[in-house]
Amino acid sequence: MEKYSSKWWAEDKDVYKHVYAVFEQIQMNQRYREQMNSTFSRLYSNLPPVALATNPYYSRTSTDNVLPNRLTLNVVKSCIDTAESKI
Repeated sequence: MEKYSSKWWAEDKDVYKHVYAVFEQIQMNQRYREQMNSTFSRLYSNLPPVALATNPYYSRTSTDNVLPNRLTLNVVKSCIDTAESKI
C-alpha cells in the first residue's frame, strides 16, 4: 500500500502541469454548458452577446437606442417569469 504525502505539491516541481492539464480537460468538457448558458441568457434577456458583457459603460438604456429591432414580446421571458412567480 502506497503512503501519500499530505504535501503532494512539494513532491514534484512540475506537478502544476498535471493539475493544469486536468483543469483544461474539465474546461473543454464543459464548454457546451457555457454555450448553452449564453444561448439561454440571450433568449431571456433579448440582448445580443455584446450587451451581456460585464461592462459598466454598456447599460440597458443604451442598448434600447442601438437595437431598434428587438422583440417587443419576449415569450421565453414571459413564461419563465410566470413560472417563477408561481413557484
